[in-house]
Amino acid sequence: MAVASSSTSQWNGPLARHDQERFLGSVQLQDEDIIATNRPLLDAFLAIYEPSALENQYGVTIAWLTEACSLRKASPALQVALYALASNRVGFANGDAVLCEGSRQYYGNALRLLNELLGSPASIFDDQALAAVRCLMIYELFESTAKSVHAWGSHQNGLVRLVQQRGAKGFANHFAKSLLMDTRGVSMIASIQHCVRSPLGNSEWCLSTPTDNLLDVEHKIYDLAFELAATYELDDSACSSGKKDAAQNTQTISQLHSIASSLDELLQVLLQFKPAVPLHDPTEWWDLESAIYFANILTLIMDTSSTIREIYNRNTEIGKDTQSILPVVENYDIEKEYKMAERIISALAYTTGDLMGLYGAQKSLFALRITLHHLPRQGPLYEQASEMYDGLLSRQGLRHTLDLNKEWGVLTPGIGE
Repeated sequence: MAVASSSTSQWNGPLARHDQERFLGSVQLQDEDIIATNRPLLDAFLAIYEPSALENQYGVTIAWLTEACSLRKASPALQVALYALASNRVGFANGDAVLCEGSRQYYGNALRLLNELLGSPASIFDDQALAAVRCLMIYELFESTAKSVHAWGSHQNGLVRLVQQRGAKGFANHFAKSLLMDTRGVSMIASIQHCVRSPLGNSEWCLSTPTDNLLDVEHKIYDLAFELAATYELDDSACSSGKKDAAQNTQTISQLHSIASSLDELLQVLLQFKPAVPLHDPTEWWDLESAIYFANILTLIMDTSSTIREIYNRNTEIGKDTQSILPVVENYDIEKEYKMAERIISALAYTTGDLMGLYGAQKSLFALRITLHHLPRQGPLYEQASEMYDGLLSRQGLRHTLDLNKEWGVLTPGIGE
């Protein structure tokens, strides 16, 4: 059953047909302030998207999205992209099939307007173009159009190209910086899941100063994740070539161990920001964003640990001496990974709660998906994680879970079968 905030009472139901026609016609007009005209719907969307507690209403995605919703004059592409996302989620939360169906029309119009906008060289420096693409990516996560995984990936690739063309120094204002960090986040997800390097992992995009605040922690998570994905890519290339190289395997294990150690150090930095008295007893998570950082760091360490063991076993199969790296490998075992999974699921039980809004569900998918992948397909922890994953669809309406299972195989019973 969909979870709808009481704030959605501001929304008085679906657009009448003449209102829909007026709206669809207005997307051609530069001087029509669609956002102001449809403020109640956007407010209703933010009410179900954002976490309920004020201290949880931060993070780069919320930062740029709330600013986009408050713009006095947005580009037609951004206006329609926002309206597609808002009408879809508010429609789902209120069981309004007409509004959900209308959102698909707005999505198509947003794509057309965005393609027209991106045809101009000036779009490289257009923050609103980046925001419009991100809106469509979030739409794909929840509504799930045909071949949604591919569509999400296409939007992600296009977004990275736009950011790369602008360059690291081309993001000066708060809106642009929030979009840049958010783009690095979604690029990180794609890089880890597909084991490919990202241009946004190059040194010009990485943190060059000490980790002094929570935003720096997020920045550093992405830096290390991109380094990890690049190492995965090299290892996959070596494996696909069919060449059995024990020396290369040993070197890769050393690189992965170094990244895992850096991630563990980052985890200790994150814990330093924890207040003396947690805000949310008995969970001990002091806010949503910190819990997501915690889950993502542990997820990356767990994934690295599993890969190290896999590569080590390759050396054993080759019959080469493995004694030189055995002390390193002994730090990574299934029992430790299971304990990490327990801590991850504990954090995600908090981040996917009803009070965390659609945002909490969206931000939890990466860690939950990878953790489920590594867990044995039985036992109470797997059952808890499976129930949590099912809830992303049944309670928050995050239909991308279905598409991921179709693309990469069913992880939980009842989803994607």
